[in-house]
Amino acid sequence: LNVGVQGGTGDVFVTGGLLTVTNQVAGTVIGSILLGASDGLGRLTISNGTVLAHDIVIGSNQTARGELNVVGGTFTLVSSNSAAVRLGITSGAQGMMTVAGGNVIATNAPTLIGEVGQGTLIVSNGTMMTGQTSVGLGTNSQGSLTLKTNGQMTVMGNLAIGSVLGATGNVNVTGGQLTVTNGTFGVGDSGAVGSAGGVAQVTVSDGLLQAATVLVGDSFGSASSLTISSNGHVMVLGGIRVNGN
Repeated sequence: LNVGVQGGTGDVFVTGGLLTVTNQVAGTVIGSILLGASDGLGRLTISNGTVLAHDIVIGSNQTARGELNVVGGTFTLVSSNSAAVRLGITSGAQGMMTVAGGNVIATNAPTLIGEVGQGTLIVSNGTMMTGQTSVGLGTNSQGSLTLKTNGQMTVMGNLAIGSVLGATGNVNVTGGQLTVTNGTFGVGDSGAVGSAGGVAQVTVSDGLLQAATVLVGDSFGSASSLTISSNGHVMVLGGIRVNGN
């Protein structure tokens, strides 16, 4: 299923029933272009019903733009491969995903927000469950994750922000709850002690961030920070390591 290809604009609306795209790796691509073509814009909007997909790419290459909007219903990834949700997978590509209602389940493989290009995930309502997640994964990539009022996101593994040298990641918790109790919340590292990392900024101004372990700036050259302000709450079940190197 390709939506918005080779300079075209494509929209798919799921308002009920069942859409299944599970027979091919990277079978769902939202916003892609062919070599030498102009940028494509693709949008998939789910307001009811159920969507089952294998892997999904949002913002495939160069200047392509892709958007996945979940405002109701259920969106489930059944992949067991290297990546389930991939936003902005090449330089110049832009991928955006919003969860404003319903349920998103992508726990069988990693979620990459800004893999090489630019990726944005906003959870403002409903629930989202992911496997290991990276915000700003590749060199020169830009990743952004925002939790707003009534948004609930659970990461079943590490959540790494700005995980490699040259990557930039931002996380803002302005409401709702972000839970990383089965892994490490890595700010400017890959979630491992002494690992290489980029630049990450995390702000918790409202709502709750709950994690098993927190590492902040645990890499040489990682100018990263975790800021708690206003009505923000952070609960760490294990330990916090700040500027360990």
